Amino acid sequence: MVEMGKRYYCDYCDRSFPDSADNRKKHIQGVQHQRLCKLHYDAYKEPEEILKDEMEKKPCHQFQKMGYCNFGPGCKYSHITEEEMQQLREEVQQQSLQKQGAAKYEDEKEPDLDSWLVKRTVNKEIKSPNQPSIIDIEAWSLSPELASVLNLPSSLLPPNPQDFLIDVQSEWG
Repeated sequence: MVEMGKRYYCDYCDRSFPDSADNRKKHIQGVQHQRLCKLHYDAYKEPEEILKDEMEKKPCHQFQKMGYCNFGPGCKYSHITEEEMQQLREEVQQQSLQKQGAAKYEDEKEPDLDSWLVKRTVNKEIKSPNQPSIIDIEAWSLSPELASVLNLPSSLLPPNPQDFLIDVQSEWG
């Protein structure tokens, strides 16, 4: 029985070969492997990155005339048509608008630690010593989307801060 040595499998190229440092180095430096790695990672690029890269390239004359190019995805010229370029621009513009909207929403909704600490300090100074020590509770409010819904379940209604002021003397355990 002939014993086979360890083999190295390349996911990008879908090939295997005898595993040694020299074989691996030659394979990884190979043109085919480099091209397939680039093709793999290009599939995960953001539209704005693709648009930037394609706008820097000149159009491929062979691809425009024949509809194909011998160099394929490895061609240094652009294979994107005007319609595809326009669609890419619109997609990038739409994503930037969504990001701006999300950032604006986060700025409005996300409190920061400093403002919370200032509010807490002010509330503690205002309280009289006769009041029981409880956690400072801000009044919650419904989001505009939920406020427009009629007959909202009680589990989605914001709690009333007065409900937390009730002094309940109960023993646990």
